[in-house]
Amino acid sequence: MDALRAIAAGYEDKVLQVEHLTRELEARAAENEQIRAVHAATHEELQRARVEIQRLGGLLDMIYRSRTWKLHTTIEKIRGRG
Repeated sequence: MDALRAIAAGYEDKVLQVEHLTRELEARAAENEQIRAVHAATHEELQRARVEIQRLGGLLDMIYRSRTWKLHTTIEKIRGRG
């Protein structure tokens, strides 16, 4: 009879351990989903920033190649600022 009680107590301990680990796993899964959502939002924002950087870089290239900028640079050199 004592052996049966020991087995039952061991079984109950194992059940409690499994329940605890299940709750912990569910909490980690929820945390993981939150991290994934933040990562996705950050990735999208970074992509938008890269596109904007390329756009602005293109505008700067266009400005630096323009006659107006070249004239501006020449005038600044004449004034001693360039």
